[in-house]
Amino acid sequence: MKFPLQQWIAINTSPHVLSWISEGFPLHFWTTPTKYDYPNRTFTRIQETFLDQEICELLQCGSIQEVSYKEAHCILPLSVVQKKGKKFCMVLDS
Repeated sequence: MKFPLQQWIAINTSPHVLSWISEGFPLHFWTTPTKYDYPNRTFTRIQETFLDQEICELLQCGSIQEVSYKEAHCILPLSVVQKKGKKFCMVLDS
């Protein structure tokens, strides 16, 4: 989210939405999903470097967290697209 949590509170955001912002949106399943994983595409060195930087930034800001392979239920492939101006964008394929 673009605002820090205190700013969401200041504009009277509902407690329900605040919990999504601070804790994430919970997914409830009737049964545990089948485990599966899909391989990533092949990347150039420049794309690998870009992905390493993006993943490190997401880990550092708490947007994602590392889990062991054993804990993971669904591993989707990453890809990279090149935008105008030659900027890269990370894409999680689903």
